Amino acid sequence: MSETASTPMARRGLRTLVVLVVVGALVGLAAGLVARPVYTAVTKTFVSSTGSRATLLADQGPYVQQVARSFAEVVTRPVVLEPVIAELGLGASPSALAKRVDARVAQDSVVLEIAVADPSPTRAAAIANALAQQLVRVADRLMPTGADRDGPERVTIVDAASPPSAPSSPNPALDVALGALIGAAVWLLVAAVRTLAAGARRGSSDGPAAPSML
Repeated sequence: MSETASTPMARRGLRTLVVLVVVGALVGLAAGLVARPVYTAVTKTFVSSTGSRATLLADQGPYVQQVARSFAEVVTRPVVLEPVIAELGLGASPSALAKRVDARVAQDSVVLEIAVADPSPTRAAAIANALAQQLVRVADRLMPTGADRDGPERVTIVDAASPPSAPSSPNPALDVALGALIGAAVWLLVAAVRTLAAGARRGSSDGPAAPSML
């Protein structure tokens, strides 16, 4: 293909790319505008141990970190969720509430964070704090003291959740960027398909097909 013929094709391809990127960005923006806002509240707890096992260890950090990770798994179990549902009158099943809860312990840390997502910022904070309080009670039952036990491993609330002032999602900037990327990906996919189709039609005797610019 001559340079004269390829220049208009390249321009058409560029225009198509711009159109698809703009359309994708607008679709992403629209999706973000109509999406229901979700707020995320976080309660921070501190896990500690004064038991004989932790005291005898040269470095008790890994032991307490393992305890903290175990407690993080307990947060999304019915033993913690069901009392909170009843206390706050949430009207949700434990499995449904668990999907909105993220309990995690950062690497090399004994701080357990309980994050709750909810359309209401006030309710998100209330659930996060109630989960932390229930975890404190459950931890006391799971790790009782006694002559034959190594406890106590304790959970202490160090930073109670407050109603967030801004939603965690949707994120308009992210939605626009994602929409634009999808538009560009569509352009690349269509261009590749058209190039392959043109090459198949020409056959191997005609040499390689010129790249399609849409």
